[in-house]
Amino acid sequence: ASALGRNDERPNVELAEAVAPHAHRAVPAEPMQKVATPGMSTCEDGAALLQLPLGRTVKCIMLHAGGRVHMLVLRGDHSLNEVKVGKLDGLEGFRWASEAEITAATGCAPGYLGPVGLDAATKINDGKVNVILDRGLENRQNLVCGANKLDHHYRNVVPGRDFSWTAVADIRDVVAGEGCPQCGKPLKVAKAVEIGHIFKLGDRYTNKI
Repeated sequence: ASALGRNDERPNVELAEAVAPHAHRAVPAEPMQKVATPGMSTCEDGAALLQLPLGRTVKCIMLHAGGRVHMLVLRGDHSLNEVKVGKLDGLEGFRWASEAEITAATGCAPGYLGPVGLDAATKINDGKVNVILDRGLENRQNLVCGANKLDHHYRNVVPGRDFSWTAVADIRDVVAGEGCPQCGKPLKVAKAVEIGHIFKLGDRYTNKI
């Protein structure tokens, strides 16, 4: 698939840049609360129970790379872009973390994971869990995420107030209708056929002959 803006550029979805949200954020009115969510182990379940749009939920994706576990945090209605993730420092050659690795890192099995209360690394690979925040969550408030406790979530979560992270990065797929990073006009996402590739390789291969 490719994304098309008014400037007629057509990057593929794996490379299309997702625009960061507007910097302004109102002062949060509600304190964070832990709520019981028995059996609600997906973002869709939590949103339905709490009667919130899916975009107000947070998903945590656990990866393993470089001998450690990494938590990637993004909106519940967004999809992880594995190509972008693989280009981040410390995440080259990543794989999905096992349930045992996830439990050891967070104290909780998958389904109720969240960044609140997690001792996040202050810089990549400093010995703690690397928490990578998708920039689509910057300046957001009153979110819902797992509480790292079976059958529980937090609501009214505010990034920066209620949890910290190691780094912010663009780690998601763009979606139709969001602004083009070049011209600001709404993007269109459509299927496309790739007929050629140009790579800037220098003498990477000829040098070995």
